[in-house]
Amino acid sequence: MPSPSSQTFLALVSGGATDKGLRRSKNEDCVLIREDLGLFLIADGAGGHNAGNVASALATATVAKYLDDTEDAFRESPDQDQFGLWTGARRLVCAVQQANLEVVEAAQVADKYRGMGTTIVAMLASLDSKRLHLGYVGDSRCYRLRGGFVDQMSQDHSVLNDVMELRPELPDEVIAKLPRKAVTRALGMAKTVRVSLQTLQLAPGDRYMLCSDGLSNELNEKELFKILSAGRPPQATVRDLIDAANESGGRDNIAALVIDVKASTERPLRAKRSVVAHRPVMSSMPEISISSGGSQSAIRRPPLTIPDVSVRRAAESARSAEAPGSTSEPEMLIRNPVARHVESDPRISVVPADSVSTAMARAVDSFVASCEEGQVRCISCGDSYDRNGAFCPHCGDTTEGPPRDPNAAG
Repeated sequence: MPSPSSQTFLALVSGGATDKGLRRSKNEDCVLIREDLGLFLIADGAGGHNAGNVASALATATVAKYLDDTEDAFRESPDQDQFGLWTGARRLVCAVQQANLEVVEAAQVADKYRGMGTTIVAMLASLDSKRLHLGYVGDSRCYRLRGGFVDQMSQDHSVLNDVMELRPELPDEVIAKLPRKAVTRALGMAKTVRVSLQTLQLAPGDRYMLCSDGLSNELNEKELFKILSAGRPPQATVRDLIDAANESGGRDNIAALVIDVKASTERPLRAKRSVVAHRPVMSSMPEISISSGGSQSAIRRPPLTIPDVSVRRAAESARSAEAPGSTSEPEMLIRNPVARHVESDPRISVVPADSVSTAMARAVDSFVASCEEGQVRCISCGDSYDRNGAFCPHCGDTTEGPPRDPNAAG
C-alpha cells in the first residue's frame, strides 16, 4: 500500500469569460465557476426584451443555490447509492431540474418574459472519487483534450440530431427546410425537461472546455485543438478562444470555460467561497455577480431568496457600434408534450417567436408529426414513448393518453 505522502491526488485549475461578440447588442451568456462546489457551468439564454439574460442568470443562480443547500448532506453520502447510481450525478440533475422550474415560473410572472429559455452545460467534479459528472440541455457543449485528441463529450439537442436519430431517411430537400441549428430542448419551455448526463473519470493532464454555440459555431475541431493544446493557462486559453471566435465572425455571444486537471500531492480540501461584487438583474429576479476584466464595483444587495453566485460576463464596450444582431432562424424550437390533447396549445414553441416563416413552420410541424407515429403519450408526465413499450421509460407509469392534471380530483 502506498504511503500517504506518495499518493496522487487531483486539483483543478480553471478560467472562464464571456464576450458580447461583434453583432449582438447585449450579452445573454453566463459563465459560473464555483471551485468550492466543484461546479463549472455555462448558460446561453434566448428570448426577447432581454429575457434571455434573465433566463440564463436565473438558471445559473438556481443551480448554485441547490448545490449549496445540499453540499453538507452530499459530503456525508457515499459516491454511489444502493442502486449503483452516482449521487453527484443525481444531485446535478436535480439542480438543473430545479433551475428549469424557476425559469418556467419566472416566465409566468410578466408577459415580456414569457417564452424565455436557456441552454445549460454543467460539470460537477468530485476530486475524492476522481469523477466528473456532466449534465446538459440544448447545444452548449463540452469538449475534452486528452492524449493529443479533442473529443466532443456532449451531443447537441438540435433539430438536425433529431433528424439523425428519428428520421435519417428524410430527403435532403426536406431537411433543407428545417431550422437545423435550433435546439429542441431548453430550460424554461416546459415544467419537465430531460437532462443528458455522463459520468467521466478524471485523469491528470485532461483539459475540459465548456462553451456556448457562439464559440462552437465559429471554430471547428481543428481550430479548437490548436488553441486548447497550445499549453497556455486556462484563463489565457479562454481569451484566445474568444478572440479566435470574434476573428471568425463573432456572430453571437461567446462563452468559454477551461478546466485543467492537475496531479497533486495534497489531498483536496473544500475551497473557501470567494466574495465578489453583486448587482440585481431586475427587481423580481435573483442577483448575480459581475466580473468585468478584473474590475469590480460594490453595489448594496437587498435580501434575496437565491444566493450569491459568481457569474462572469464580458464588459460592454462604450466604443462598440455594432447594430443588434438578427437571426434568420429560431434559436429554440421546443415540442409541446400536451399539444396533441389540448387544441389551444401550439404543437411547437419557437424562440424568438417571430423567427419562423410559414413554410418553415409547416416543415417543422410535418417533421414532428412524422416522428410521433407509433408513439403514445404518457398520461402522467406527458412524454412520448414507443407504443410497444410496457411502460413509460421516463416516469414508469403504464398508462397513456392526455397528461393528467395533478390538481384534478381522483
